Amino acid sequence: TDPDRTYSELRETRQALAEAVERGDIDVTDLPLNSSIDCDMPNGGWVYFRFHLPLERRRSLLTCHVATHSGHPDLFVSNVALPTLVDYVWKPPATGRTRLIIYPNDPSYRIGDYFVGVFAPASANFTLYVHSYMGEDGEGAWESHVFEALTHKFRTLTGHQGPQKEAGD
Repeated sequence: TDPDRTYSELRETRQALAEAVERGDIDVTDLPLNSSIDCDMPNGGWVYFRFHLPLERRRSLLTCHVATHSGHPDLFVSNVALPTLVDYVWKPPATGRTRLIIYPNDPSYRIGDYFVGVFAPASANFTLYVHSYMGEDGEGAWESHVFEALTHKFRTLTGHQGPQKEAGD
C-alpha cells in the first residue's frame, strides 16, 4: 500500500465529509458536556454529534458512553474530523464495548471540538452520554457508574481490596 496515496484518499474523504456538513447533507448535533441524548436509527448508518471542551476543562477526563437499547451501535470519536470506520482518533478498546475514556495525558487530547460518530449496520436505538470529570468533580465522579465499574475492574486486576471500614463505622 502506498502511504502517500492512502493519506491523499484520507484527506479527500475528510474534505468531502466537511463539505457535506456545510451543505447540510450530514447533520451534526451539538451536545453540551455532561449531558445525554436519545437516538433512534431506524435504518442504521451514521449519526454525528459534536461537543466542545473549553479551556477551563483542559485537564478533565472525558467519557463517551453508548447505552444500547436495541441494535449494535459502535462508537467513534475524533477531534480532527468526522470519524469514519477507518478514520478516527479513539474508539472503545474492543468490538461491542460501548464506553470510551479519553485521558488528559493522551497525546491527541486537546481543547476544542470533538466529533462523536455512532455507526450501526442496521436499526439501533441508544442513549449517548458525554461527560467531563475534573478534580472538583472527584467525589461525584467516583460515585458514578462509570468510575465505580473502573475501580472494581482495577481492584480485581491488581488484587487491591480498596478502603477497609473500621469497626464501628
